Amino acid sequence: MKNIEITNLLLAAFLESGGACVIGIKSKSRYSKVELDLSHFNKKALEEKILRLGRVVGRVEDVDELKHIFSASMLGEIEDKYIRLKKRVVQERGKKC
Repeated sequence: MKNIEITNLLLAAFLESGGACVIGIKSKSRYSKVELDLSHFNKKALEEKILRLGRVVGRVEDVDELKHIFSASMLGEIEDKYIRLKKRVVQERGKKC
């Protein structure tokens, strides 16, 4: 596969959870571009994680169980990757000042 540039950090974190690798950040004043290397991106593995999340949601019988979806799915992984990526973007912006 090839490299792509995107401005959506949440999408970048999502793709990272499927094996993509952040190889560059171009920080701007209002937004940042993240360059991803997709050579190790595994669409099937990401699809399986999404299907697993769907199964977890499908098993929810009570609204109170929704609070446990986070620990039983890929959501925690994506949140962690997003937070780390956001920190890197902020650091890149700090370098330009």
